[in-house]
Amino acid sequence: MATQTQTLLVDDIDGSEASSTVTFGISGTTYEIDLSDANLQALQSALDPYIGAARPIGSQQRLSAPTDSHVDPNAARAARQWAQRQGLEVPARGRVPASILEQWRNR
Repeated sequence: MATQTQTLLVDDIDGSEASSTVTFGISGTTYEIDLSDANLQALQSALDPYIGAARPIGSQQRLSAPTDSHVDPNAARAARQWAQRQGLEVPARGRVPASILEQWRNR
């Protein structure tokens, strides 16, 4: 016997059937809300004056995408030695600055 599961998206404001999930942020906190077409339009209309006066900062995905901060120890050592030979300021121990690693990779 087959089982079919359906998920009904419900508007978080009025309990009607929602048509979309909206993500928005304010004061450094990101929120998600399910809205019907009518309530989505109401939210957009309410935010329009503020969005019109605001400066975009880029994609939220880009801001929250995980990054690989691991650097191969051999590459870090080579980059540090290269930077020292070039007369660049680089700490003798610890993390090699990303700007130094980038210059070393692009040499």
